[in-house]
Amino acid sequence: MRKGQARGQRDKGTKGQSGEDHLSAAFSLCPSAPLSLCPFTRKAFTLVETMLALLLMALLAAAVAMSFSRPLQAARAREAISQIHFADTQARQAARQFSAPVRLVLDPSENSITRYEGEHLRARAALPTGCRIQEVIVGRHATWEDHAEVWFSSSGLSRSYALHLTGPAFDQWVLFAGLSGQMTWVSDEQTLRSILDVAAPTRRDAD
Repeated sequence: MRKGQARGQRDKGTKGQSGEDHLSAAFSLCPSAPLSLCPFTRKAFTLVETMLALLLMALLAAAVAMSFSRPLQAARAREAISQIHFADTQARQAARQFSAPVRLVLDPSENSITRYEGEHLRARAALPTGCRIQEVIVGRHATWEDHAEVWFSSSGLSRSYALHLTGPAFDQWVLFAGLSGQMTWVSDEQTLRSILDVAAPTRRDAD
């Protein structure tokens, strides 16, 4: 009986000493920090770490959005140019086909292009989102807010005219030759006006 009691006391002493040894080892690794801040007991991220992770995710999302927005803006610019070119071509063809004047209305305020055959509205198109008609020059006349009219004679001829197109990814002038309808890109406004000044006296106005 006495031997069993002595053995139990020795076991308890050994377990107590083992627990104290583990606790002393933990404190020896981080002696100046509370037990709750030791690496063996922390189970969650700090507020600073969480904020840094959220900031990194936001930066990555912004970079992805930028990489997708540039091709989209370029596609919208190409679509706007195609719409304007198509409207000019259709106006010239309709004038020749019906041997009657055709009117193309370019409206910067509504950002639209409208084709009239006589007094009848035949077609109307609005430019894609993000693309703007900033200015229209017909011959030597410029307009900003009000609409501009381009008349096509029964032969499909017009005065030379230009549109200033702007958007997030582009800023260009598009020039249409009055005799042929050929489309040309011009980046410098001074050069554009010089071309129009030279072309104006030699171009036939619509009847």
